[in-house]
Amino acid sequence: MVLLEALSALSRDHRQAVIAIHVVGLSYAELSDALGVSVSTLRSRTFHGLRALRQHITSGEESDD
Repeated sequence: MVLLEALSALSRDHRQAVIAIHVVGLSYAELSDALGVSVSTLRSRTFHGLRALRQHITSGEESDD
């Protein structure tokens, strides 16, 4: 549930990149072809999306203590 909540907090573009790359297993090149977005843009979206996920999850853990 925590992960789903964290994913829902991301922007659509960040969520789409994170899920496609890290859950579905697409390569950056495959996703780039599918979306018509450069690989460097997708890498940036994935990086920032993962960073936001980490922050959301760790902030939730701190409030549970």
